[in-house]
Amino acid sequence: MTAADPDTPEGVARFLEGLRPRAGKPCASCGGAICGHEALMSVMMGFQDAPRCASCLARALGVEPDGLRGGIRSSASARECFAAGWRWASSAGGCGCGDLDPSGGTRMAAPAGGPPRHDAAWDAGDLGCGDLVLDLRMKMRELAPGHILRLTARDPGAPADIPSWCGMTGHTLVSSQPPTYWIQRKEN
Repeated sequence: MTAADPDTPEGVARFLEGLRPRAGKPCASCGGAICGHEALMSVMMGFQDAPRCASCLARALGVEPDGLRGGIRSSASARECFAAGWRWASSAGGCGCGDLDPSGGTRMAAPAGGPPRHDAAWDAGDLGCGDLVLDLRMKMRELAPGHILRLTARDPGAPADIPSWCGMTGHTLVSSQPPTYWIQRKEN
């Protein structure tokens, strides 16, 4: 599911090739068939190897289903590959996720002069798309609640992906100075 630049026409085509086979597969948690939108949500949230239905994905992320659903559609429009995946899933029909409320978004606390403190640091290099958020999810799990990760991510899509991911998972994007991001782990 990775490409050097997933927002080029070639990158979008490769992204869709990897996304299509995931639709109709069983949810890794409950076993129910997932629709194209849920396959896309799983990739966006770093669960591309174990896609989940929307309810199980929200549970795995520790967020309310309505909060996850509220942020997914608007976040999908932040990257051409995700937008193309959303359009494909909508045209394929399925579970009705295409009518998700596009409200929701990123929480960002204003920095108080200079770079924020951090408890851990990770340089993700050029890692992008699903691989970046999959590894980021694992890094956030390693942190104690309330601790801050300083992430360096040079992928051209990171300025759109990181805030969207934070908004959908409930982690707080404390500061963003691309290619550096400070993310505070949620409390639960």
